Amino acid sequence: MPTTSLPQRRTADDVPELGTATTTLLGPAAARYGTYKSAGLNVSRGHYYPAMANFAVRLVHGPAWDPSRPIRAQDGWDEHAAFMDGLVDDGFVILGGPVDGGEQTLHVVEAADENAVRTRFARDPWASAGLLQVGVIEHWALWLDSRPQPGPDRPQRRVQGARRNA
Repeated sequence: MPTTSLPQRRTADDVPELGTATTTLLGPAAARYGTYKSAGLNVSRGHYYPAMANFAVRLVHGPAWDPSRPIRAQDGWDEHAAFMDGLVDDGFVILGGPVDGGEQTLHVVEAADENAVRTRFARDPWASAGLLQVGVIEHWALWLDSRPQPGPDRPQRRVQGARRNA
């Protein structure tokens, strides 16, 4: 099996060391991770093998941020909100939002590597305007995930109130 630094999607046939009994994952993870040879795939018995790596990304206020104005009153809010909605629609942003009273935002994203994360966030209109900049990026192995998979009856959620005129 080839060696790689990023987690890869693996099937039961790729993981013979896990044994011969098969367990089908139930719930939201089933669509993502399929069937594995194991007595169960959870934190105590094995690792999840996502198709791409996950990262925790902190975005921080840039030099053009106006601390006297709330987030939705910053210049270019509508363009920034549309950009972020696009990242959600593309499956890049898994979840995210303000932390620490709004001084920073924390996002969980799915990307090939850290460079891909920086490249995507650099396209944000707020990045070029100096309102936001990438702070810390950390690789994050998401072993637990109870979110239901989006489908016809469960659309992806957008940021609440992201578009003022929608």
